[in-house]
Amino acid sequence: MQRAIKLYCYERLHGSITYQLTEPEQSVWDKILCLAGLSRCEGLISDNDMRAYPHSFIIHELHTTEKIFESLLAKCKKEGRLAEDDAGIHIVNWPRYQSEYQRQKPYRQSSPAQQPLSAESLPDLDLALFTILEQLPTFPKDRDVAKLEELLTDYPGLNYHLEFKKFIEWWSKHKLKSPWLALRNWLEKATKIGVDTEEGDIEQEWKKYQRQTLQENSPE
Repeated sequence: MQRAIKLYCYERLHGSITYQLTEPEQSVWDKILCLAGLSRCEGLISDNDMRAYPHSFIIHELHTTEKIFESLLAKCKKEGRLAEDDAGIHIVNWPRYQSEYQRQKPYRQSSPAQQPLSAESLPDLDLALFTILEQLPTFPKDRDVAKLEELLTDYPGLNYHLEFKKFIEWWSKHKLKSPWLALRNWLEKATKIGVDTEEGDIEQEWKKYQRQTLQENSPE
């Protein structure tokens, strides 16, 4: 069976990556995910024996140039999408890019009865984040794993625990109309602030963001 990776159509066309990378770099990023998907080493750009591919081989496989690849690599390291060490280049948060079936495979294999995931058997990060969100009375309690996974995939490299806590602190004092959309807007602004804003302007930028978010997500 062929491996597959997640690709969310709207966010691929309009998400933050489209503003952070040039058009050629976006194409190479998609191909890097595919190259990682071909490996059995869970996000490592390597052969199946965990021998890291050199840059020259990756450039050849992705049908790109050294200039485009090195530019993409530098940007993605800075944004927390890629990391590189002695083992080679690997995708940060690789499980987030897998299909839901593939992501839950270890949990199905470890369950003798092969039962669906219970709330207690969710991955640690997912469980911790849902626990934070459920402190907000108006947030859905159905623990929609697919929606959470989509958000974490679209906005990698953030301090999710901190951002989710700030999110519920803000919205606990205001009426929330569309919880998942509001959370997406929050992470989108957090990503832009982290990339584009100097330290001295962060407080002012947050106040501006909070006013905009309240207008966008509060009932009319």
